[in-house]
Amino acid sequence: MKICILTSSFPRFAGDSAGIFIYHLASNLIKKGVEIEIICPHENGCRFIEDWEGIKINRFPYFYPFQNQSIAYGSGILKNIKQNTLAKIQLPFYIIAEFLYSLWIIKKAKADVIHAHWSLPQGLIGIICKGICHTPCVTTIHGSDVYGLRHPLLKAVNAKVIIHSDACTANSKATAGMARTILARKDIKIVPMGVNPDFFKKSSCNKDALKKRIKIDGKVILFVGRLIDWKGVDYLIEAAPKVIERFPKARILLVGSGPSKDCLVKLTKDLNLENN
Repeated sequence: MKICILTSSFPRFAGDSAGIFIYHLASNLIKKGVEIEIICPHENGCRFIEDWEGIKINRFPYFYPFQNQSIAYGSGILKNIKQNTLAKIQLPFYIIAEFLYSLWIIKKAKADVIHAHWSLPQGLIGIICKGICHTPCVTTIHGSDVYGLRHPLLKAVNAKVIIHSDACTANSKATAGMARTILARKDIKIVPMGVNPDFFKKSSCNKDALKKRIKIDGKVILFVGRLIDWKGVDYLIEAAPKVIERFPKARILLVGSGPSKDCLVKLTKDLNLENN
């Protein structure tokens, strides 16, 4: 079987966290004998065509000079468009480039299935390619594509994408529930993004020993995730003074990286929370 995966986020280099769950999905499908073609946006400094242990990666450019490509990666398409005028200008070029690349790769690879991650724009492109190539399209919704697109026109397009996909999956009950509110389709399957169980090993170090090792004596609030705007880490930091007022020894432990890191570090300093 050959699957073309359409995505706006995919690791750009070894160790990159962008779209890492899609990489894990692809790498495990490869192990099961599935042929995978990734179609994702180009980033300045990346190769246009790569092969990562059998995963064929096709990165489409959408603006020149390449260092000015501003839509993908970073905080994500929605935030980039809201915050960057150049990204707004690039949006039609991005959609056209992704459509042309997708159509070319799907035809060339003679794909059996199109798997579009995020309903817009990938799902829309997927169902258009489905109509042209007569290739089934599966659309996976991740959250921002239904929570972040509230305009009536975008909701209407979203509904068309979801209803015309041969199958539709969501990464959580909440995302599936939100998707069901914008259309009548009831067969949205919940398929959480998988993890590699071999990566998670039971630690010989118990909780108290771990707290001692990182010099924490008191309650701990732990956040683990990518440091991007819509994770709401800034709200957690802003709430910290009230927590510390009641629990002076409490500490907030943030684990992750991402484009919001510098802003969150600055917020921590502005609120005099470096010691917490």
